[in-house]
Amino acid sequence: MIIIKRITNKLGFVVMLLILTTLANAQQKIDTKRGFNKFILGSNIKEIKAIASLQKLKGLADPEFQNWSVKDIEKYRIFDYPLRQIRLVFYKDRLLEINVYLISGDKEMFVSSEVAVKISKEYGEWNERTLSGGDEVDGLKKKYDINGERVSLIRYVYGHSEQSNRIVYIGDRYCFIDVDLYDEQMKAKGNGL
Repeated sequence: MIIIKRITNKLGFVVMLLILTTLANAQQKIDTKRGFNKFILGSNIKEIKAIASLQKLKGLADPEFQNWSVKDIEKYRIFDYPLRQIRLVFYKDRLLEINVYLISGDKEMFVSSEVAVKISKEYGEWNERTLSGGDEVDGLKKKYDINGERVSLIRYVYGHSEQSNRIVYIGDRYCFIDVDLYDEQMKAKGNGL
C-alpha cells in the first residue's frame, strides 16, 4: 500500500512537471518567434519597409506613434487562411504592435475558432480577460491573451453585424505586442497624477 502511494505521488509530480515544462516551452516559443510572419517586434521602420510594402495611416495625435497598413495583403496568411488586414504600430520608430485581422463573412466564425485552436497548440493556453466598457462599446465580445516574457498575444473576438438581412461575422483581431517596448511607452506616458 505504501509503495502504491509513493508511486502515485511520484507520477503526480512527474505529470505536473511535464505540464509546467510544456507551458514554459510554449511561452519560450512565442518569445523566440517574436512576431507574425516576417514582421519582428522591436524592428525599426526601415527594416520593415525593406521586407514589406506599407501605407502610412493618418490620425494619430501622438508624434511618437506611427500606424502603417501592409499592402498586398493577399501575400499573407495565417494557417492557410486569408487575412483582411495587417496594421503595424511603431513607437519611436520601433515595431510595438502587429495587428492581424481575419476576414469577415458568414462562414468565418469557424475559421476564427480553428485559428485560435492552432495558435493555442503552438503557443499555449488562452487566458480570458475582462472586457472594459470601451471594449463593449467597440463591439468586442471576448478578449483572450497568451503571454511570454517578451511578447504578449491578445485575441479580440468581435460579434456579428447585420448587413442586407444577413448576419455577418466580424473577423477576429490578433495583436502581437512587444512587452518591453510597451512598458517603455507606458513609463514615458506616466500615470497622469
